[in-house]
Amino acid sequence: MKYPTRRASVAIALLEHPNGISGREIDVKYFLNCGRNEVNHFIHEGVNILKSGEKGNRGGYFAVYQIANRQNALKVVRIINTERKRCKLPPLTDEETNQYLPHFKE
Repeated sequence: MKYPTRRASVAIALLEHPNGISGREIDVKYFLNCGRNEVNHFIHEGVNILKSGEKGNRGGYFAVYQIANRQNALKVVRIINTERKRCKLPPLTDEETNQYLPHFKE
């Protein structure tokens, strides 16, 4: 297996959007169906993900997910590396990790 798993795709989405990403954006931008399920799995695994309700322009509500801080971003990086190992891919390099982490508060 040489492609990212659903968990890895959602983890990358959360890291690439430090100000938050909606469940719909995860689905559309990362070609997933119901990516919020993986977000809920991360929450159950101890990752602190902030979930806020936003009102859409047509009156509906949607959830925006955001990693709480740098410590939790590191937990998400560990999840990515675990998934990459399952796919027989190398882990994220320190350089790649350091591109994500400065965007999160201590």
